[in-house]
Amino acid sequence: MSSPKVLLFDLGGVLVDFAGLREFSSLLAEPLSPEEVQRRWEDSEIFDAFQRGEMSAEAFAQGFLAEWRIALDPAAFIALFRSWNRAPLDGAHALLARLRPRFTLACLSNTNEVHWEDILDGHGMRPHFDRHYASHLLRRVKPDPEIYGLVAADLGRAPAEVVFFDDGPENVEGARAAGMEAHRVEGIAELTAQLDRLGLLDG
Repeated sequence: MSSPKVLLFDLGGVLVDFAGLREFSSLLAEPLSPEEVQRRWEDSEIFDAFQRGEMSAEAFAQGFLAEWRIALDPAAFIALFRSWNRAPLDGAHALLARLRPRFTLACLSNTNEVHWEDILDGHGMRPHFDRHYASHLLRRVKPDPEIYGLVAADLGRAPAEVVFFDDGPENVEGARAAGMEAHRVEGIAELTAQLDRLGLLDG
């Protein structure tokens, strides 16, 4: 492939550990399979609205707890929700530092006001990226093709000049629909292998 101008990364599941889906199940009165928890989580309009920046953290907590029928104080839930953002995955810092001299690096995350600053600043991720894009600030969520168009326009690049990496197949398809080259990867090992296959690791 011809060398892209921008490498665009999802954060949770690709570069950063997010424990929410693993630990959320312990709050449920009735057990659900991990697949069912993920489906209902991703289908939640309240969660999507929060990630689009359309409601406060307090309103989100109240609505989300009611939706899932969880008897928990909203403030306690927000504190727990915040804790689900974990450290960058092993090797994330080194991989980004390896790529930074040769590419513009950017991140695009479906996220919210509770998690965003912690993701970037809690573990030193912000300096690795030239641009930082969050769904709650763009008022769009992946896989809406418009969010990728907004990012490409802000970068001053055609979508075809951007290669995107995400762990969600629907988000990869959304990026492709917007004209980006996109690849599904989970974690640093898969990301590194995909970058190597694309010939992007070394100059």
